[in-house]
Amino acid sequence: MPFQRAVPTDTPRLLLLLDNVRDWEMLVDRFDATYDVTVSTPGDDWAAFDCCLVDERTLPRVADELAALKSAAEPVFLPVLLLARSERSAAALLSRSGPDIADETVTVPTPPDLLATRLRSLLRTRTLSLRLDDEREQYQALIESATDAIVVFDDARVIQYANPAAESMFGYPAAALIGRSVETVLPDACVDDVAAASSDTPGATPLQGRHADGHEFPVEATVAVVEHDDDLQYTATIRDVTHRKEREQALERSRDLLEKTQQLAGVGGWEIDPSTGAVTGSDETYRIHGIPAGTDLTFEDVMAVYHPEDVPLAREAFEQVVTEGTPFDVTLRLQPDDGDRWVRVKGEAVHEDGTRVIRGAVQDITDRVERERELREHRERLELALDASDAGVWEMDVETDEIVWHETCERLFGLEPGEFDGTVEMSDSFVHPDDLPTLYEQMEAAIDRLGQFSLEFRIERADGEQRWLASSGRVIADDQCRPVQLIGVNVDITDRIEHKLDLEASERRFRAVFEEANAAMVIANDDGEYVEVNSAATELFGLPEDELVGRTIAEFAPPGYDFGEEWSRFRQGESVTGEFPLVRPDGTQLSTRFSATPNILPGRHLSVLRDVTELKAREEVLERHQAIVQAAPDPIYALDADGTFIMANSALAAATGRAVDDLVGTNVEDLFGPDQFAASQTHVEALAAGADPGPLLVTLDTPDGTRHYEVNVVLYGDHGTDHPGSVGVARDVTDLHQREQRLSVLDRVLRHNIRNKLNVVVGRAENLGRDDSATANAIIDAAEALLEMSETARHFESTMRPDTTWTETTLATHLPRIVEEATVTYPEATVNLAFEPGDDPWCVKTHETLDLALEEVLDNAIVHCDRAPEVRVTVASAPEGPVELRIADNGPGLDPVERDALDHGLETPLEHMSGLGLWFVRWAVEASGGTFAIETNEPRGTVVVLRLPRTAA
Repeated sequence: MPFQRAVPTDTPRLLLLLDNVRDWEMLVDRFDATYDVTVSTPGDDWAAFDCCLVDERTLPRVADELAALKSAAEPVFLPVLLLARSERSAAALLSRSGPDIADETVTVPTPPDLLATRLRSLLRTRTLSLRLDDEREQYQALIESATDAIVVFDDARVIQYANPAAESMFGYPAAALIGRSVETVLPDACVDDVAAASSDTPGATPLQGRHADGHEFPVEATVAVVEHDDDLQYTATIRDVTHRKEREQALERSRDLLEKTQQLAGVGGWEIDPSTGAVTGSDETYRIHGIPAGTDLTFEDVMAVYHPEDVPLAREAFEQVVTEGTPFDVTLRLQPDDGDRWVRVKGEAVHEDGTRVIRGAVQDITDRVERERELREHRERLELALDASDAGVWEMDVETDEIVWHETCERLFGLEPGEFDGTVEMSDSFVHPDDLPTLYEQMEAAIDRLGQFSLEFRIERADGEQRWLASSGRVIADDQCRPVQLIGVNVDITDRIEHKLDLEASERRFRAVFEEANAAMVIANDDGEYVEVNSAATELFGLPEDELVGRTIAEFAPPGYDFGEEWSRFRQGESVTGEFPLVRPDGTQLSTRFSATPNILPGRHLSVLRDVTELKAREEVLERHQAIVQAAPDPIYALDADGTFIMANSALAAATGRAVDDLVGTNVEDLFGPDQFAASQTHVEALAAGADPGPLLVTLDTPDGTRHYEVNVVLYGDHGTDHPGSVGVARDVTDLHQREQRLSVLDRVLRHNIRNKLNVVVGRAENLGRDDSATANAIIDAAEALLEMSETARHFESTMRPDTTWTETTLATHLPRIVEEATVTYPEATVNLAFEPGDDPWCVKTHETLDLALEEVLDNAIVHCDRAPEVRVTVASAPEGPVELRIADNGPGLDPVERDALDHGLETPLEHMSGLGLWFVRWAVEASGGTFAIETNEPRGTVVVLRLPRTAA
């Protein structure tokens, strides 16, 4: 076991690593009274030591351990003394073990005094090293806590170190400053000139500092130059003198003002005869006191001018100068007639020609007093501002755990000055329980390594409010490298933490919306390259995420689309919306609508895109339907649940003598009248209940007189309500009713008269066997009457057909254009036109809506096809007959109910139809004077047959 004797802790410690027992016993006896001596062997755990004595036999076995200990102790000196038989053997040994292992070599045997001298020398060097290290730590602590910025840079002007004050002064983190040129913070400084000025003359050099935000401010700098290993190192101490400059400027202005004031303002002189009390003075004295110049005055007259509260002071001063000869210098107030005015009065006893008088001067110092008051108020406000600082300073004794909080620190915790009791328990009571372990862990780690700590934690103030603090500090050690004190600063960072938490929550919300959105979202950089995309974007663009990222929107534009200039304008502008023809890599073109917002983050731009290809196609179909509705000859309208017109076509407007815009928004009761409106409501209710009431009969007063209409009504919206919305298609049946009336008369005439006449013919014919002339004449007369009646009926029938207006259309040139438009509109469909016009141009009579009807047939054939659409259009006709136009598709075929209704034109309620399209076609063809038919296509599909009357070419 190693030999170690307990001695006071401040006694130098010696470690003996000697192979010879006699040697270490001798040394223990020699130095035991002076040093703390420990004897160990190479295999033992060594005690801490201030100097190690090792002999030649032991050194090879402990050389590595000693080298490690010396290296770990750096920069503190840890001496090793080698005891050698000779200098030659020592040199040989050190050449093998390392020349830096032994700091001193002593040959043995040697006189004890010489060994003691060498040992004291090494220990003195170590003591100096420890003090130097302590001073270095204190110097480092001083630099770290200095209020002036300290920046160290090399000969290339590259910053190597910056203290916290530099971070605060210039607005850069220390890590951001290191590696930058010193001109980053001192843009116009000539370092060599500043260094020369610092060494030649005391004082700092005025310069301009530059903050991270770009603004410049006045500073004063001194630069110290140190040469180390042939390299120059510069240490700049920089002080922000902005406030001092402002104060100097204010002081200079005040000094200038004072000088001018002194030139302009006079100082009054006065004299009092103590024996008589008579007072004489200069004009300025009279003016200051508000007394007409030349007035005879006594001491009491002057006392009456001063403020009553200050008169005792004036009398006491005058009494002392008279009785004791003590000069006086007092500040007094004048009577407060126009506010307080202050004067300074100085006086002394003067002996002249054997007489004694009191002589002095008076000066109006009202302005000075006011300035002093303002300065005092300013100083109080400054102290209040300092007291309101968010930084709280604290200290802690490591051994006693006694804690000192400065007033600013107490305020952070909601305490009054002096309210903190200095205990760890009270300090811990403010810290959030979840954060207390981390706080202790950080502080204990700093104590263990004699280093620094920095952390953020939550507190609950004395008033119950929860706040966030940032605490940073360092450990102070004594000359024995033992921790003795913790010093630190607490700063309230609640606003920063809450802002950070808000940002993080906002980021999470954005990410959730971004990833889960149905719309495509892409984020691009300033070059337009996508840096982030969501899953909807990969579907829209037709690319996986790893292939879409890095591309630009220009790569998805159709040929000739100029995107660069628009992108440049977008980056400088505000949010934009619009449409973009997006071309996928496989050639598919989509119609998209987008909304783009620039700079959602610096250099990041968000675009939201939606595929509206199908929507636009539906809009185009809707536009065609609207055009057909507007062009339809029959009145068509739509009502909301309250019976208000929300749509009306031109035919209804013409029939009612109103404009379409006037009808929309009007209630149908205004058009139908109360009785017919009630009937229409009953009709709608029956439809809503599932009944089939047939067409609604309506009579309207029109510009052409009273007209009768049959209205086929369908419902839309919620059929479960009493009054859902409805759509009506009206047909003018006035002429039809007249025709039915005339047919009824004709029928009656035919049934009555012709029957009677035929009865005559029959009766007479029975008598033909008797062959008399009277009978023959009767038969002739009856036959002639019957012929005359038939001719009359034929003319009556022709008057019942309404007049028709015709348009001539050449199908040979008309059909190819319509087919080509369908091919362009539906590129996925195959549309063939099977005819060669030749010499027959196929001129037909048509209504103006026939083009829309043909487009509707093609649209229905393509849109409702459940496979790749194939449509064949053929034209045929007899030389003198109608032109037959056949449109065949390969779709699923028409519903039997719809086909039956279209074939026969039955007035079936419209809710049994899937749409109005083919009704429009039928009406358009019939309005053109043609016919409409439906056939079955083989092997599947439908054939629409249109027969149109031919006209002369």
